[in-house]
Amino acid sequence: MRLASAGVYTDAQAARGRALYADNCIQCHGGELDGVEEAPPLTGQLFLGRWGGLPVGALHAFIDKTMPPGNGGALGAVQEADIVAYILSKNGFPSGPKPLPADPAGLLGIALQ
Repeated sequence: MRLASAGVYTDAQAARGRALYADNCIQCHGGELDGVEEAPPLTGQLFLGRWGGLPVGALHAFIDKTMPPGNGGALGAVQEADIVAYILSKNGFPSGPKPLPADPAGLLGIALQ
């Protein structure tokens, strides 16, 4: 299993994810991914306590099924992978030479650590 700490997304992918986050996620999860009201933070100890050690595919699948609220899957796998790349970048995981894959098998082979 590859580790997210080894650089599993590109800077360009995280930049695309930042724009998608601003358009689709910021209203609930905040400008700094720190959570707003009932929406949980997407950075820090609470986030890593929930998702740390799990496959990145688990986070991607959760986003795909439930986000945006009431319209899960509306963004599509590639855009969701871009958002996950942005979330990884905001949690201090380094970028690397290859983009985060959008396919479930590829994502399940990457641990969020």
